[in-house]
Amino acid sequence: MNIRIVLLSAISIFLCIPASAEVLFLKDGARLEGEIAGRSDGKILLKTKYGSLSINAADVAKIALDDEKAKEELSKINPEVEIVNTKDLHKDDGKFVFSTVVSEDGSAKIFYFMDTEIIATETLDSNAKFVSLTGNIPDRTFTEYHENGKVKTVKTMKNGKPEGVVLSYYNDGTLQIRANYTQGLKNGLFAFYSPSGKPMIEAQYKDDKLNGPKKDYNANGNLEKITWYKDDEITETPEGYEAAAFAEASKQSESQDSLEGANTIATGTEAVSGGITSAVADGSPSADKKKKNVKKSAGITVKAKKVARGTIYSFYQNNRYRGKAKLDQNYNVVMIDGSLPEGTARMYGKNDVVQLEFVFRNRDIAFIITYDAEGNETARYAINEKGVATRQ
Repeated sequence: MNIRIVLLSAISIFLCIPASAEVLFLKDGARLEGEIAGRSDGKILLKTKYGSLSINAADVAKIALDDEKAKEELSKINPEVEIVNTKDLHKDDGKFVFSTVVSEDGSAKIFYFMDTEIIATETLDSNAKFVSLTGNIPDRTFTEYHENGKVKTVKTMKNGKPEGVVLSYYNDGTLQIRANYTQGLKNGLFAFYSPSGKPMIEAQYKDDKLNGPKKDYNANGNLEKITWYKDDEITETPEGYEAAAFAEASKQSESQDSLEGANTIATGTEAVSGGITSAVADGSPSADKKKKNVKKSAGITVKAKKVARGTIYSFYQNNRYRGKAKLDQNYNVVMIDGSLPEGTARMYGKNDVVQLEFVFRNRDIAFIITYDAEGNETARYAINEKGVATRQ
């Protein structure tokens, strides 16, 4: 969920609510602490040590506070919000945790907490790259939680940067991401799994750039494609590697024993290394040229908007806006804005049947695949460097 947070220079436009120490739990898992200073037009003004935040009341799942009058006022804004006493918060709430709030332009703020107090705020741009840091992040493991209380992400910070292994989970506890970081940069294996626990992407990184094999898997978890990279550029795959890799994958297609240890959620204060969860592309290309009801991907989503002489497709990665492309009626790429992700994005129609598929390469559109109402492939277009689509 995208949450717009507006820094206010004045709060006189807000109706007064008695101020005290409050904790707001947003529906996207973010946790914010400060003093509720007022409300206006369905918004809540929260004063924090880093400034005043205007938050949509509809985005708040739970509020912890003790002032009875404030409880009454807030219940009028959103009767569905859960209001509890601060003393009833779980004993581990706010103890070395972090919360991520994403704005509409795809940039994000990460709030770090120690014993319910914000100790640092990190700002990332729309490409999940570091912009600034306010405060100090201690060298230790931080945990982020889903709204249902289950672990969302575990990472370890060292010298203000991610260090070691990142573990991220879906809200049912299934492993979603496993990655390795050194001094804030991806190094070593990066793996992304489907909600059913099957592999979707496995890639090797060096200093935050793709170096070595990137393996794409289909919806059944079977190896489908291998692309070799050197410093983020596609290069020739070493002779014999692809055949050996497919042979090994075939042997393991019926078993995922190697993933069982990774699917265990880290709990408590166990020393688990980690890093920032960066944007992840689906990466799995179309499994078959004629395959019905292709399962929805978890990484990249697409939104379409009809405009004069074409359609604009906006791409979101893990709910963060990445970029958009305008296509004419012949699927020629007229315009690209933003930084497109790597991997594959599918757009779905009625009954979750795939209608259009984009294959990205080097932050550009490499192929566009069209489907009929039944999910059968109808055409495949290769896009050259000038954006011209050629039907294959």
